[in-house]
Amino acid sequence: MLNRLLEALLYFPSRVILTTPADVDLAYTDLRFVTEDGVTVNGWWLPTPITPSRGHILFAHGNGANIGDWILPAALLVAAGFDVMLFDYRGYGHSSGRPTEKGTYFDARAARTALLDQDGVDPNRVLYLGESLGGAVMIELATAHPPAGLILTSTFTSVRDVAKVHYGFIPTRFVPDAYPSLRRIRTLRSPLLMGSR
Repeated sequence: MLNRLLEALLYFPSRVILTTPADVDLAYTDLRFVTEDGVTVNGWWLPTPITPSRGHILFAHGNGANIGDWILPAALLVAAGFDVMLFDYRGYGHSSGRPTEKGTYFDARAARTALLDQDGVDPNRVLYLGESLGGAVMIELATAHPPAGLILTSTFTSVRDVAKVHYGFIPTRFVPDAYPSLRRIRTLRSPLLMGSR
């Protein structure tokens, strides 16, 4: 019951994708890949027209909306010479399932595998970029599969810390220690760039 309440307060998915890369004249491939626990996740592969590419970015968005809301930042990265893999967590956009903490980790692993399967991808030039919740997801992924670099924007230290700020009426002892980014970040073995928007 408590986990369901937390999930309702943490995830704000939208199933309707309002914008695709084609709407801003970007070439892309619509992908479906299956996670280790059997959920089908949707992603978009956006190769840069610049040759050779500067690297390959695995992009994890925040807790609201879906990949359609991240076309413009992805377009800027593609224009700068990076290939980009955008993906939706389970329960978001065209991905099946319902979002959970463990599930988002599975989703990121499946997206990383799909990125590595694309033509011309050099595993030594893969970067992770995470926005807000996506930062927490990418930190966890980076501890298991270190990238060439990790970029975090507006990410948080832990769900407990977020709950103190946004849901102060919930006693901290009732909030699961979900997405413990501050604890995990100490174990990173990759270059790290952090910022806020």
